Amino acid sequence: MPTITEEIASEIARLNNELNRKRAEHKSRFDRVWQDRYNQNLAIYGSDRASSEASYAVKNDYMLSQLQEDINSLPRKIEHLCERKKSLENSEKQAKQQQQAAQAEQQRRAEFKQSINPGASAESLTKRGYIFLEDSEWEKATAYFDNALDINPEYAQAYVGLLCVELKITSEEELASQKKLLTDDPNFKKTMRFADENYRIKLEQYDTAIKERIAEQQQLEQERRAEQERIAEEKRQKEEQERKERERQEQERRAEQERIAEQKRKEEQERHEKQMQDCKKIRERIAKYQGCIFADYFHTVGLKADGTVVAVGYNEDGRCNVQDWRDVIAVSAGYYHTVGLKANGTVVATGNNSHGECNVQDWRDVVAVSAGGSYTVGLKADGTVIAVGFNYYGQCNIQDWRDIGPSTEERRLKRAKEDEEQFRRENEQRREAQERERREDEQRRQAHEEEHRRKEEQSKLWASQGLCRYCGNGLGLFKKCKSPICGKKN
Repeated sequence: MPTITEEIASEIARLNNELNRKRAEHKSRFDRVWQDRYNQNLAIYGSDRASSEASYAVKNDYMLSQLQEDINSLPRKIEHLCERKKSLENSEKQAKQQQQAAQAEQQRRAEFKQSINPGASAESLTKRGYIFLEDSEWEKATAYFDNALDINPEYAQAYVGLLCVELKITSEEELASQKKLLTDDPNFKKTMRFADENYRIKLEQYDTAIKERIAEQQQLEQERRAEQERIAEEKRQKEEQERKERERQEQERRAEQERIAEQKRKEEQERHEKQMQDCKKIRERIAKYQGCIFADYFHTVGLKADGTVVAVGYNEDGRCNVQDWRDVIAVSAGYYHTVGLKANGTVVATGNNSHGECNVQDWRDVVAVSAGGSYTVGLKADGTVIAVGFNYYGQCNIQDWRDIGPSTEERRLKRAKEDEEQFRRENEQRREAQERERREDEQRRQAHEEEHRRKEEQSKLWASQGLCRYCGNGLGLFKKCKSPICGKKN
């Protein structure tokens, strides 16, 4: 067997030969590549050899880098070889030791077997073997049983002894207490083959006892599993009942919470409705008195039941000249003027009119009036508001006011129709916007696919012409694009 040093030297020589072979292959292959690239450069650059010389340098650098990688891997290969050699030597040493131990054991058994009296009968040797069997001396018992079988190969008791040695039991009666059946054991089969009728019945009784015990154990195991399954099922049912009970309690709790919340909501609603009814009754009770009396800085105005008006106070500018008013249903007093609402929806005013606060003669369909400092405000039946008078602070900028006052059924229906129309217009605008966005997305997708398809066709055309498939420029060594911007490898 060669030594480790010799194997390493042989491996180094093999690697050197491999390096030389690779060097020759690289040179031949790169010479062919060089000739092709040189011809292409001549076709492109003419007699200019600068680019050709540069590509030749690249070729030599690449080849040297490949050789350098092979050389650098040499120490790792040598180290791996040493480890493998050491492992093989250890394995061979262990195998040799095991072989020597086995030979010594065989020799010892042979010497012991030869020491047995050669003139003894098979019956006496078997009895002696059973004696060693009782002392758990398995090797000596095996030797005596083997000698007995050498004398009489059909001696059933010796095969039973070997079976006992195999099962590590000290007597034949312990065969009945084994966990596995004996019918598959070779020694038992031979015993049943050569035993007489009585001994065969006895051994079959052993095997029957094992079968009965195995059947009993299986029955016990089945009962145990059935009991475990019953307990598991009871546990599962109990857990299921507990889960259902928890769910029921949770449902009851939630139902109770909902009932309490509903009860509170109803109580709150009833309380609110009662307050509303009380307020309504109060409003109804005092509504007939609203607008019947009003007081301002220096005068007081009152509305009588017959629709006439009375006034007292400072009257230099005529603010109390209301004695001719008739069919008035509401009055209001400002700083220096008085306003009255008539039953036909018109308005009358008297007093200072320096800011136009009494210019109300054209008002119609008015349902409420209010006099300010130097201005007058009126609420029309359609919910809009009109105003005249002093507007220095914008107190008369009420042109955009809508839905003022208590709503009527007509106004509510009109507002609902307007809201429905606005909702319909918003939905139409939203659908139009979504459809427009979908069309734009479809156009962008088609344009993108068209551009991708055009680029693919252009790339295939460039590749078929031997150009860079990414930019269309020429290719250099190793099919790399010559363009400094692209520089990709094809």
